[in-house]
Amino acid sequence: MPFFIFLNLPYSIKRGEIISIQAVIFNYMKDDYQATVTMYNEKQEFEFVENTPRSSDQDNLIKKSNATANSGNTVSFVIRALKVGYITLKIEASTSIAGDRVEQQLLVEPEGITRYINEAVLVDLRNQHTFSKLVDVVVPNEFVPDSLKIEASLIGDLLGPALDNLDNLIQMPYGCGEQNMLFFVPDIIVLDYLTSVNKLTPQTEIKLKNYMEEGYQRELTYKHYDGSFSAFGNSDPSGSTWLTAFVARSFNQASKYISIDQNVIAQALTYLQNVQTTDGSFTEYGLVHHKAMQGGSSNGIGLSAYVLLTFLENEELASNYNDTITRAVNNILSHVDDVDDIYIMSVVSYTLYLAGKMSEANSLVQRLDQMAVNSEGMRHWEKSTNDYYITSLSIETTAYALLSYLKANRDTDGLLIAKWLVTQRNSFGGFESTQDTVLGLLSLSRIAAKIASNSLNIRVDFKYQNDAKSLSIDQSNSLVLQKLEFPSSLRNIEVVANGSGTALAQISYHYNIKNLKTSNIFQLNARIIDDQPYAFTIEICVGLNGMDQSNMAVLEVSAPSGYIFEAENNNNIVNSFSNIKRVEFDKINTLANIYFDYLQSESQCILMTSARIFEVAEQKPSSIVVYDYYENDYRTEILYVPNQILLCDICDSSDCSNACH
Repeated sequence: MPFFIFLNLPYSIKRGEIISIQAVIFNYMKDDYQATVTMYNEKQEFEFVENTPRSSDQDNLIKKSNATANSGNTVSFVIRALKVGYITLKIEASTSIAGDRVEQQLLVEPEGITRYINEAVLVDLRNQHTFSKLVDVVVPNEFVPDSLKIEASLIGDLLGPALDNLDNLIQMPYGCGEQNMLFFVPDIIVLDYLTSVNKLTPQTEIKLKNYMEEGYQRELTYKHYDGSFSAFGNSDPSGSTWLTAFVARSFNQASKYISIDQNVIAQALTYLQNVQTTDGSFTEYGLVHHKAMQGGSSNGIGLSAYVLLTFLENEELASNYNDTITRAVNNILSHVDDVDDIYIMSVVSYTLYLAGKMSEANSLVQRLDQMAVNSEGMRHWEKSTNDYYITSLSIETTAYALLSYLKANRDTDGLLIAKWLVTQRNSFGGFESTQDTVLGLLSLSRIAAKIASNSLNIRVDFKYQNDAKSLSIDQSNSLVLQKLEFPSSLRNIEVVANGSGTALAQISYHYNIKNLKTSNIFQLNARIIDDQPYAFTIEICVGLNGMDQSNMAVLEVSAPSGYIFEAENNNNIVNSFSNIKRVEFDKINTLANIYFDYLQSESQCILMTSARIFEVAEQKPSSIVVYDYYENDYRTEILYVPNQILLCDICDSSDCSNACH
């Protein structure tokens, strides 16, 4: 167009911050004109903080600007965001012969750090016609005002939430070879399940296969020349036995749906064969991020069982590795009586079922029975409270146990386990990390296929404060994730269901809090060392307390509003330390994720440069978080802010003459 408005906005700002909205008026006509520029505030989502006289309509602010021929002129409106969420910025410019109006939305986030909670309820009306459960919405008194959002959802399938969120199963970044498998493996699980219950539609099949193709191609970038895989590919000194087994197992499962190069699988299996020791166990030559899989040593029975699963499940190629399989089975059988770790016990029991060693597997399941936690009609297994990896490993242990129960034809007991697993899921249908999400979905898909029914007809009433909202589900909408929003004043919701069949109800809520988590695992400190008017450098030091070495750790750094991280200048972070393998930038370079193979007790410090590209004053603090990838409740959080930018720093002197007084 010959005359138009352009707005350039940041990814987000925080409530209470002041931003200068830059409206550029482009005039590509041959003459100069005087333009009248109006910014509207019809919903009172922000306030104007300038001294410029208002029009008779106090919701609008009008300014005059030259519209120079074949040029662009900037008009600034300085506002303070009052509302959390998306606010509407509507600006109009007009001359005697031309005009334009734009509407754009700006994300306004609450202060502090977000906490996510999901309370999932398995509604089982196969043998009864009514069901009720009271779900409490538990929030601390000091949560940030207006940051609490509550919603309920209903779907007629245990895997439903995952199906609806296949590209976002966990609230974590996807930056390494293991994490990338979340783009890949859940699609296989869902395809297997929907096919088995005859619910697969052509549209869903296309979507799942496209995701699988994307994940497959990306995973190949983490392949080593010897056929192995590792978290960061050839930048790692060697491949990982454990990750190679995971990838080969998954590629084999996917090969019935998409084109997988069988040579890739064969090379991986050959690599695994070559790292088998003379006693039949498997050695890990790579860096293992998922350390509990090893069972305390580089050739632990847990790792051996996991690798053996890869060979057992690959029926087409297994005959080429009969000796490898036999020696691995014999090695596990020779140590099975010594296993006392419930995690290793659950992995080994499932492996022995697949190997046809029913008696030994049944014996392990009986031992698992004695170690189970039974509460509120649910069953699960917990690691010792002295263990560093509690929650995610408890989920994996319970998932493997469920798979074993199903192999033992103990479906009724298996449903008790499934009910607990359901309560551990996030609102996206995943769990905390990679392995617990993959195994949790796999085990739930297996039991969901067994309890699937054609007589689904359920109405759920979500009762609250003498009111109620309802959702209904049957075969026609069983895979549709229905959602409802609720007032933030609620502190409990009663889920009341009537009908027949099974469904999954969820009460999901999140809020922000300024009280930070400080794990006794991690050390974390930060200081601004170079604060310039349009850039700053921050030094971040991170390490461990009382431990020699951690799992994979992620350092997440948020830039202050109006700033972005300079990706080119920060690329040297990867070269600073050998244990830093990758730096990723997200949210238009306002969030940095730094991946550590491990952290150690000796603190290490990195420098990050951030540049100011938008004028934002009175900034709220931004967060720096370090957490364990496999147990992200183990996290330490701090807040920081560069030297405060004042209102008079971003205002026209004529508009904000008294802004700094």
